[in-house]
Formats: sequence, structure tokens, C-alpha cells
Amino acid sequence: MTKPEQESEKSDRAALQHRWHLATDDFGVEITDLEYAMMRAYQSFLRWQSECLAAVTGITLSGQENTLLHIIRMHDRPKTIRDLAQMTNRQDIPNIQYDLRKLLKAA
Repeated sequence: MTKPEQESEKSDRAALQHRWHLATDDFGVEITDLEYAMMRAYQSFLRWQSECLAAVTGITLSGQENTLLHIIRMHDRPKTIRDLAQMTNRQDIPNIQYDLRKLLKAA
């Protein structure tokens, strides 16, 4: 067996061991691992944000609602819903509107 064939076989085994549906070789496994780690870190950060705000204010908000709250107060200037969507890289305007109503109710 040649070296490239050995590497290919090793790569296939690595992908099978992880059983990622997106990975077909070593590079795919590494990228998928990175993507999964980033998703976990993001979710952990949102949970941490939510728990910190709840500990200080007693108000239970999601991480995304907390992010909107910070952006609304940024530079003490009014922002449109479009501004908020753009700054948070979100396209779900109805959900942003719902979050804003929830923030107004909590105030």
C-alpha cells in the first residue's frame, strides 16, 4: 500500500470514528469539530449572559434579548429595528419585535 493510500484509509477511519454527517475526510472532521466547538461556545456565552443579568437584576432574559438591550443603549442614540437586526446579524424581524416587546414589558 502506498503512502497516499494509507493516508486516505487513515482519513476514512477518522471520519468514521467521529460519525459526523458532514465529514468525509480528516479536514472535514477538523472543520466540523471547530464548527461544533464554536456553536457550543456561543450557546454557553448566551447562557452565561442570561444568568449574569438574572443574578444582578432578577429579570430572566435570553442571551439574545440581553444583546439587544446592550445595543439599544449603545452610544445613547435611538436605533431602528433594522439597525438592531443589522448589528446582531439577524434577519428574523418578527422575533426581534417580540424580544423588544418583552424588554418593554420587563422595564
